[in-house]
Amino acid sequence: MPLHDQPSRRTPRRTTPSRAPLGISLALLVTACGAPGPSPMTTFPPTTPPTTTTPSASPSPTTTEPEPTTATPTSRADATWEVVEKFFDAYTYGMQTGDSSRLVPLATEDCATCANFVRIIDELGARDVAGTGGEFLFPYSEGLTSPHADRDIWYIEFIEGAINRTVDDPHESFQQDESHGHMYVELTEHADGWRISSISADAHKAAE
Repeated sequence: MPLHDQPSRRTPRRTTPSRAPLGISLALLVTACGAPGPSPMTTFPPTTPPTTTTPSASPSPTTTEPEPTTATPTSRADATWEVVEKFFDAYTYGMQTGDSSRLVPLATEDCATCANFVRIIDELGARDVAGTGGEFLFPYSEGLTSPHADRDIWYIEFIEGAINRTVDDPHESFQQDESHGHMYVELTEHADGWRISSISADAHKAAE
């Protein structure tokens, strides 16, 4: 199963102060954004391997046990999942450092949720945020498809690690426990590769 468990580097950035809130988790952001969800989709086999059974030690001579089948990811699925992982690496790095420069190239200009992520990261950067934690694990992910040939969708269940942040005011700090959630991530293919075009926690929006 895809895992995303490597911590990002910290590089504090100094800009003009503003007042971004420290108590931010991805689960809250995705739920609150209300951005349009991905296009209608149909399901592919889950990325988690299916349960298989071991053939009997002495099978009947007149029957044969079927071979277990496992979904093999396509190169397209591999490519889109790689972008998803890079996006959340960049998101974690941004929330730790206030630097959104890694996130911007991985999203389309019309991804409203992505733009909200960038705005919050930039506001944290303006307050000299220094953070640790917040890395992601993806215990379950399922490839979906849209009727649009240039789009793919992932349904993702995620765990966001515990977070500690401080900003320019030494008396203001924030600690957040591990959080769990799910989201639908749509990607659109461009000439230079795949980019995130929509993120939503709402299954109804994802089916629009």
